Amino acid sequence: MKYTALLLLMLFTISFTANAQNKVKERDLKGNWKMIIDIDEEEIEEELKDDDIPFLGRVFAKSVSSMVFGIIDEIDIEMRFMDDNRLKIIVEAFGEREVEYGTWYIDSHGALVLDDFEHINVGDDNDDNDVWLMKNDRLVAYEQTGKHLERKPIYLKRMY
Repeated sequence: MKYTALLLLMLFTISFTANAQNKVKERDLKGNWKMIIDIDEEEIEEELKDDDIPFLGRVFAKSVSSMVFGIIDEIDIEMRFMDDNRLKIIVEAFGEREVEYGTWYIDSHGALVLDDFEHINVGDDNDDNDVWLMKNDRLVAYEQTGKHLERKPIYLKRMY
């Protein structure tokens, strides 16, 4: 009985920690990060095969999704977390380069929050906001609604 209970406890702990998001620590943010938009084009095409969608709607949706994926391929976004909760965002799109600045902070739950200079509320808990958590050495975006987190198809990958 003890062996079974111990085995179940170990399995639960392993599965829980394997799927858990980790709190963000300031030291984790050092360096440059590249934004990856991880939308599955094949999944979208499968959904467009739904018989409930009218023919013209499918044609329109396919052309729009192809255009969107083409645009996504042309955009590179790099982020650099700096001292004093400043965030440098470098966007390269269609041969143009633009630099923007924002802010960042880690909330009381260990989630990273990105914001612009005009709306920073350092230290606030975010009941309805986008937050970023560490998972497998990546900063993964989540939409937070109350206590519920829903993963978004965007993450930041450290550049080496």
